[in-house]
Amino acid sequence: MTERSRTLLVLPFVLAWLVLGAVEKPTVLLGLVVVGMGLLGGAVLMVVRSNRPEPTTPPVRLPSGQRWIAVSWFLMLAVSEQRFTGGRSPLDANSGSISPEIALELLVYGVTTLLLFRHWQPARGTASTPRDVRPLFGWVFLAILSTSWSVVSLFSFVRGCEMLVLPLLAIHTARVIRMTDDGGRTVLRAVMRVFVIGLAFAVTTGWFTPWPYDGLRFAWHGTHPLVVSNLLGIGILTLAIAGREVLGFHRLTRMALLGYFLVTLVFTQPRTDYIALAFATITALWAAGRYRVEYRAFGLAYAGAGLAAFIVVVNTAIFNIGSHGTGGYETASTLDGRTTLWTLSLQQLHSVKDWLVGFGYGAPRVKIYNLVSWSGSAHSSPMELLLGIGMIGLILYLAYLGFVGYGLGSAKWSRHLDPRVQVLAITLFTFVAVHGVVSSELVVPSSSCTMLAFLASFVLARPSREPQHVDGAAVGAANPVLLSPW
Repeated sequence: MTERSRTLLVLPFVLAWLVLGAVEKPTVLLGLVVVGMGLLGGAVLMVVRSNRPEPTTPPVRLPSGQRWIAVSWFLMLAVSEQRFTGGRSPLDANSGSISPEIALELLVYGVTTLLLFRHWQPARGTASTPRDVRPLFGWVFLAILSTSWSVVSLFSFVRGCEMLVLPLLAIHTARVIRMTDDGGRTVLRAVMRVFVIGLAFAVTTGWFTPWPYDGLRFAWHGTHPLVVSNLLGIGILTLAIAGREVLGFHRLTRMALLGYFLVTLVFTQPRTDYIALAFATITALWAAGRYRVEYRAFGLAYAGAGLAAFIVVVNTAIFNIGSHGTGGYETASTLDGRTTLWTLSLQQLHSVKDWLVGFGYGAPRVKIYNLVSWSGSAHSSPMELLLGIGMIGLILYLAYLGFVGYGLGSAKWSRHLDPRVQVLAITLFTFVAVHGVVSSELVVPSSSCTMLAFLASFVLARPSREPQHVDGAAVGAANPVLLSPW
């Protein structure tokens, strides 16, 4: 770290100390100090980045015959949570009633399965052999097996088979990442460009044909605002972190899309995603600190200052925000009724068998719906699994979650990834994981569950063996250019 960098890091803290020490009411100027530190930090980072040469290697397209994976990932990110018909009970699917949205969902998963059989790639030295991918399949196999004791047997079997497609596509994608041998940039670029463009189109349709849900919350037709905000959060983080170097969008296009998504996010009133974005932002700055220490230092400083400013400025409005403007203490403190829902869920577990293996994958749509008609799920991924496939299933799923999270965050396991790919991947992982605490989207076909499987492909793309060192150089390690400073 240079002398100039040390000076730039210390200067904001010195200025803050002088300003706060010179006034009788430091909290009054805290917001101004935070803004000033942010502007200074932004200027410093712009200077640092301007001194880093832009990559001159043109982006590589996906190999011939593999370009369909970008479309498959996008469709599975979006299609599972679209609802075109109304008035359906959560019990209808188990009775064999097929709606247009279910037919479309099954079509997407079915065609993807056929394409996987047609274009399946050999391992090619990746950590995607049967021995290495067991964490991805354990809970899925239990979900399918739960058909034999499920209270929604047809639903458990069909949804379980759908969930089996995701790890298979993740394995195949991992092998394509190794084929391109560019740290995951090509695959990430192909998938997320399609996602961002598709999301922009969906948002635009929502503005031109509004479908107000729960008052004035923004959503396009057939979606829940929580789903929309989750997709917007993924898009915002991708645009902010991947940048022009990976996504390939022109700077003005990227900034316009980023602003468009941010404004739309406000109108969805996403309490959950505000929290998830905050955690994801801190994760991004911390992960980027592996490549540039300035990011980590500024990130910690701004996180602390931002939290203090938030407490001072909006402490009287926290519960008003948490209750979507109703100002209700009970609504906000119970997470809009979710804690009550979770208590009812736990009360359904009586025997040892219920606790160990649950009532069958997807059972909350029956067990909870019979008690609370407004909910067809447990509104919590851990609670959804506990009620569905019990403690065994929950433990297997946590092993899967830990496998992906550790693989993306570990310097040892992610050394094969481009720095921007690695930072974006661990950031998106944090976002969907936090979001899954108060939604069931991590464990059912949805954007969060699909994104988690997509991120798993970057973990599985690592070399199956450690690189061998010859004369001080690592043979088989990632291209040193890809590990240039952030």
